Amino acid sequence: MAAFTENKGQWPAQVLYRALLPNGALFVEREAFTYVLRSGGGEHRHGGSADHDEPLRAHAFRVHFVDGVARGAVGVATQTHYENFFLGSDPSEWGTGCAVHAEVVLKDVWPGIDLRLIGTDGLKYELLIAPGADVSQARFMYEGHTGLELKEGKLIVGTTAGRSIEDAPYSFQNGNTQVHVPSRYVLKNDLLSFDLPNGYDRRIPLTIDPTITFASYSGSTGNNFGFTATYDEDGHLYGGGIVFNVGYPTTVGVLDPTFNGGTIDVGVSKWTPDGSDLVWSTYYGGIGNESPHSMVVNADDELYIFGSTGSVNLPTTVGCLDPTFDGGSGLTFIIGYGYDQPAGTDMFVAHLNAAATSLVGSTYVGGTGNDGINNALSLAHNYGDSFRGEIIVDADGNPVVASTTSTPDLPVIGGPQASYGGGQQDGYTFRLDPGLTTMLWSTYIGGIGADAAAYGVQVDSNGELFVAGGTTSPNLPMSANPFQASFSGVTDGFIMRYSTTGDHKVPPTSEQPPMINATSCNSTPRTRYSWWDRPAGIIR
Repeated sequence: MAAFTENKGQWPAQVLYRALLPNGALFVEREAFTYVLRSGGGEHRHGGSADHDEPLRAHAFRVHFVDGVARGAVGVATQTHYENFFLGSDPSEWGTGCAVHAEVVLKDVWPGIDLRLIGTDGLKYELLIAPGADVSQARFMYEGHTGLELKEGKLIVGTTAGRSIEDAPYSFQNGNTQVHVPSRYVLKNDLLSFDLPNGYDRRIPLTIDPTITFASYSGSTGNNFGFTATYDEDGHLYGGGIVFNVGYPTTVGVLDPTFNGGTIDVGVSKWTPDGSDLVWSTYYGGIGNESPHSMVVNADDELYIFGSTGSVNLPTTVGCLDPTFDGGSGLTFIIGYGYDQPAGTDMFVAHLNAAATSLVGSTYVGGTGNDGINNALSLAHNYGDSFRGEIIVDADGNPVVASTTSTPDLPVIGGPQASYGGGQQDGYTFRLDPGLTTMLWSTYIGGIGADAAAYGVQVDSNGELFVAGGTTSPNLPMSANPFQASFSGVTDGFIMRYSTTGDHKVPPTSEQPPMINATSCNSTPRTRYSWWDRPAGIIR
């Protein structure tokens, strides 16, 4: 099924709707169709899940309506859900509450001729020709393809990313009964028109009905991967993952495979409690790559997303803690995921309203090193281990995050470890206010080895934090009389317990809350399940 999402500012003004295809996208415009197709490459395979023998190919071509322009556009069979697009740092280019339709009708593209696009069973378009209208007006000019031919009545459009095939048209008239009308394509150079050799009754409406199919070199159609999931008090389900974005091309022909917008964006969806219907779906991202590591819903049904980003123009809100990307050194993942982070990474926290139509808050959290990514070989054994981390909400509604950093200059507010431990990476735990404007509490967790507080964080009724992770440091900071005080092997697990006092506002330096208890254990801690490896019945 192809669904048509309306443009409310997230794409250029000439775009009316976008439909995602198994290997690309169709942008519906007033004067043209623009197709973006792709095949092969790591992004369709994603990491080590399959071989990467086929290189990534990306190609755009455009089908112009010759002397035609839509005088209006109507979405038909509107779906119950809507989509939001928080992409880039310019709010004027965000689109929220975008309706999604199973069909679209472009009105009077030529006098008396409508174009109807249908996505309920694959993708096809229909020419709806009113009584008295001239079918010879309907002509299409193809641009940006590598080949164009008629074969066995079908139109074959060649691209470097595969073929688009428009089946031989089936035409009919609906009077008292449906009557088949013989029809065929006529191709002259790059100009396509229609011929009805036996004529037709011009007093009765005529429908010309081709069906479009696509063939890619690799045959791969995977374009999104689940990362995290959560739920709210009413039982609604939330799923977050990465979406391999298809952007609107500025030119047609062979494309830059990055699509001028990075390789991936965050995609988040909300379903009804029984999973039978989609409530909303939203995108979040910038020109680089970002991934959601963890999500949680507060008492007001507002969603928090924690993740990592390599984008310099991530959507942020006025007055946020840090509106600027700090980045780090170029990062290549120990475990391959089909993309890298050439500008380094920051953490991000986003707070959406209950309808996901606006950002309550959104901020970077980062410094001069790479933040948010667990990239130590001893701590990233399995697929997805690079993206560990957790966000929760405490009793006061403040978001609390546990993650990983290689930055020595992150702020420490009231926490017991004020400085970076000195190894490859440290854990980093912090609490923000709900508007994501103020760091309320934070601390490093690390020693001279590699440390990751990326596995989990919880808070008890007194506001005390419990953080679990992994470490290779023999000198991890410990409290007095821990259960196990000494490092026991190549990689140990640890659990920390921190006290926070008063109303969780920033305390004076003399009142910095102590670490109550900490211990190291020589068995790997139970990690938080990610979406892809969660056993049946476990939501979070």
